[in-house]
Amino acid sequence: MRSGPLLLLLLLARLSGSVFANDNIAAVRDADVPMNQAIQKARDSLGAFIQIKANPKSGAEHFELKVSFARELMWVSPFRVSGSDGHGKGDSYEGILKSVPQYNPTLAWGKQVSFSRDQIVDWGYTKDGRRHGHFTTCVLLARMKPDEATKIRKDMRLECVP
Repeated sequence: MRSGPLLLLLLLARLSGSVFANDNIAAVRDADVPMNQAIQKARDSLGAFIQIKANPKSGAEHFELKVSFARELMWVSPFRVSGSDGHGKGDSYEGILKSVPQYNPTLAWGKQVSFSRDQIVDWGYTKDGRRHGHFTTCVLLARMKPDEATKIRKDMRLECVP
């Protein structure tokens, strides 16, 4: 992550299925240690997530990626690996934007987007009705009023794992 005083914009999804049209925006500083740790955790486990998507077990669905587009982070789903780095991990992707851009006029909800692996900051999927991943969302939830965070976690069926 770049350091500096610029704000990193994150979209906190109040999810309904895989549609992120009701996202809330949270401004996060580049030097935000818990957020940077969550992004690193997501990136470190991205290969395993891509393998789960490539060979999904029964009940695994709604695979999504949170991607950085000009410092605005938005969900993309569905997506596919469109190019390979030679090690099967993929270095280029395509998908459909499922967040409403607030600061990037060249993007639009529902528009096809292309991006590279290094733009990916989070991932998530649903297995047997429970959401997995969403590391950055969990950081934002930890900063909310407990009753609000509990409601969102319950609505999302999200288990935030430390």
